[in-house]
Amino acid sequence: MEYWAKAPQGRGQMVLFTTRLDEVLAVDHPVRMLEEILSRIDWSPWEAGYDLTRGQPPIHPRVLASVILYGLLTRIRSSRVLEEALGVRLDFRWLAEGRTIDHTTLSTFRKKHPEALKNLFVQIGLVARELGQLQPKPSAISHQPSTRKHSSSRRPLHPEGVTHHSPGSRPQGAHPGSTSRARTNPEGVPHRRGESVC
Repeated sequence: MEYWAKAPQGRGQMVLFTTRLDEVLAVDHPVRMLEEILSRIDWSPWEAGYDLTRGQPPIHPRVLASVILYGLLTRIRSSRVLEEALGVRLDFRWLAEGRTIDHTTLSTFRKKHPEALKNLFVQIGLVARELGQLQPKPSAISHQPSTRKHSSSRRPLHPEGVTHHSPGSRPQGAHPGSTSRARTNPEGVPHRRGESVC
């Protein structure tokens, strides 16, 4: 019999409104790919550092490492924010199988295994290559702000495709003091270049 702490809510366990935790997440959600990669990694070196003969059953290092790594993929580094995500975000709840892990546990684990976590990144890359996935899909980082640079000089386009200028502005390339309105003669006919204005 395994001594590891049991998950409080398995992915196949029925919850409110007869919905399983595994059903609330899309089948192609990137967190599933991370779980698949982590399932192929040998965790025996991590397990060797635990005393399983006394105290409360510990949370398996795979669970803690997966939460930290997925947090990095979604740009969440703070242990406190990870603790909150485990309670409110479905992808984190699915990954941890409903566990509520406090920030102290996550922080202690991170400080205790800095090099092992770095090596784990390398292993994830190797396994991802075997699976034909060099890195998680872009949607895995769905909370990243856009890195695209927008030029402040660009103006929004008018629905007809014509650049819209705000009142008092002048078209690009116009000389100071000039206006975008064509000059007309008293009869209302536009003047041609070179003609004098009476």
